[in-house]
Amino acid sequence: MAYFYIPKGVIIIKHYLNLVTTLMLFAVLIGVGLFIGTKYQDWRINRLPDPFEYASQFEEDAQLPQGIQQLAQVDPPATEEIEPKPENKEEEEETPPKPVEQPAKETPKNTSKEKPKDPPKKSTNIHTKNHSYNKDGISINIEHVSRSGIRMWVAHVKLSNPAEQLHAAFGSGKYGGSRQTTSRMAKNNGAILAINASGFSGNYPGSPVVRYGKVYADGANKVSMGITKDGKLFTIGKKTGQEYVEAGAYHTFSFGPVLVENGQAKSFSNKDKHPRTCIGQKADGSYLIIVVDGRRSGWSSGMTYAQLAKEFVDRGAVFAYNLDGGGSTSLVFQNQVLNKPSDATGERPVADIIYIK
Repeated sequence: MAYFYIPKGVIIIKHYLNLVTTLMLFAVLIGVGLFIGTKYQDWRINRLPDPFEYASQFEEDAQLPQGIQQLAQVDPPATEEIEPKPENKEEEEETPPKPVEQPAKETPKNTSKEKPKDPPKKSTNIHTKNHSYNKDGISINIEHVSRSGIRMWVAHVKLSNPAEQLHAAFGSGKYGGSRQTTSRMAKNNGAILAINASGFSGNYPGSPVVRYGKVYADGANKVSMGITKDGKLFTIGKKTGQEYVEAGAYHTFSFGPVLVENGQAKSFSNKDKHPRTCIGQKADGSYLIIVVDGRRSGWSSGMTYAQLAKEFVDRGAVFAYNLDGGGSTSLVFQNQVLNKPSDATGERPVADIIYIK
């Protein structure tokens, strides 16, 4: 027997040809089946009667029952036409509908990060706020005034008993004692309000000097201011200490000039502006104390004598006197210095003060 060698690739091709032949046979069979099925369906449809023809025959043969036919022949009853009623012009007009109330708009909340601004607050700066005291027959109201580059403090003082409430003190508590600041002497004497007073030479106030009715210096250097025991301010010009005592002085203070006398402002040719300390009195016996800052750029330039005199007259003073000023000017209220003294070192030590207690 002879054997032939058949390559492997030929065998693989043979298998694929058999598979393709089988698939083609199945496709032919499926196509034949679909053709036969379609022809059978058309044959069935052609054998069915025409539905429209059948319906028309049914309508011709159908008859309604006799009772229903009679009802169908009866005409429907005539409907009466209802005439519209005439409009009554006298009828009240319809009330128009009320407008719909719109809901109140809610104020939008502040959702921004910025906090609402606070209302302006009163000054808490000791130098610019106002001050007051009212106790035991002593009434003090201090007004801070800022005007045209000038800063001043106006103290309105009413005393029920000036002999017991209006005082004077020397530096270190004695005539010729070491000079002290106004605030130190005010504290040492328990003062409610205090101002610097006389001009001085060394540790001595300018003469004449009278305190509590006693003459310490009798010289007549300048026109002085006298204060009676019951608190009246006056002047008798350039006189000795004894002459002032005889005129009723309980205290005297020397510097000058007199700014207002008998309600009339004095006239001045001096136009210099400086810090000032002044005291005046109104017709009702109450006191006006004016302290002016000066020599401080951007804060206060000071005032002239004429400006001070007008200020006192405008506020009702009948008498006013200029005390020591410049670097000595100081106003102390309840142990606080309200003004800003012009000396670079602050308060200047002085020889005496006037104070309220």
